Amino acid sequence: MPAPDPFAIPALRVAGDERVAFDVGECTGELRPTRFFTAIMSEGARDVEGLGYSAVDTPLDAFSEAVGGYLAERGVSMRGGVVLTTSGTSTSLAILARALASAGEIVAVEHPTWHVALAAFASARLRVLGIPVDDEGLRVDLLEAALRKHRVRFIYAQPAFQNPTGVSLSAARRAELLALARAFDTPIVEDDFAAELAYEEMPPPLRTEEGGDLVVYLKSFSKLLTPSLRLAAMVAPHAYAAALRSAQHGLDPFPSTLAQSVVARCLSAPELLVDAARLGVGFSPGPAFCLDGAGQRGARLAFGATPPLMIERGVRHLAQAIRERLREPGRTEPTFRAC
Repeated sequence: MPAPDPFAIPALRVAGDERVAFDVGECTGELRPTRFFTAIMSEGARDVEGLGYSAVDTPLDAFSEAVGGYLAERGVSMRGGVVLTTSGTSTSLAILARALASAGEIVAVEHPTWHVALAAFASARLRVLGIPVDDEGLRVDLLEAALRKHRVRFIYAQPAFQNPTGVSLSAARRAELLALARAFDTPIVEDDFAAELAYEEMPPPLRTEEGGDLVVYLKSFSKLLTPSLRLAAMVAPHAYAAALRSAQHGLDPFPSTLAQSVVARCLSAPELLVDAARLGVGFSPGPAFCLDGAGQRGARLAFGATPPLMIERGVRHLAQAIRERLREPGRTEPTFRAC
């Protein structure tokens, strides 16, 4: 019997109350940099190049450069890989399901796993083999038994903060999984949707130099920026490039150029903003308040709602982020003006 569709079940409401949305995997408006994002969207809409079609083989140059830099900083190996732009991870999975497997063939997944991934595989008429997850992530020992018994076309996994369990794959099992995939010549599809949500150090990707020829890496910008952009990147071994592009031409031929332009700006401008956020400090970047891309050397620090001791801590951390940026080769000391 198929599982019920969670989006089709009406929630009972008490008069005057709003629905409690524990089933929605996104941030509320209060947690998004709305003013900054609005300014970036306005810039993107003024970009003539960003308002036309973008074919599978011709993403915007600015987007390709920004994403390449971001993924390299994340630790993702780009060597021997081809980068595809898609309209979200769900679309990436639909493309992969048709490029790497045929109807009736088997894909191995973590169990439980993301319900949209299951829907994508079902739509491609693939057979799904569930491998249990425990406190260290995917049970690689049980996966090995499954690979010996079945011809598995690929393994779908979320090594960082797995959905729905929230568990991250342990270091030992990461090594075991890569070794197992190599031994059975079975590609891994790594869905890296939430690594940036780590409170401390981000879990490393599977697609490193060691696993570059085995791992298809998926990065969604929905959790990082906003779900409405519907944009993602896929880094795959060159061996799969032709099959992936062929499948994408029929499923997702024109990823949004406007979304690419916006993501490129978001990934290329707020370096200090990201550094400060990692240290637990938030501020409003200057460009959010200015026209035509001005304000790069400015920032707004609001202090009325922050206790004095937290202000002192915030200033120390912000100064630390600035000092670390100034240590990078080629950087010059910025000029700040109080107002």
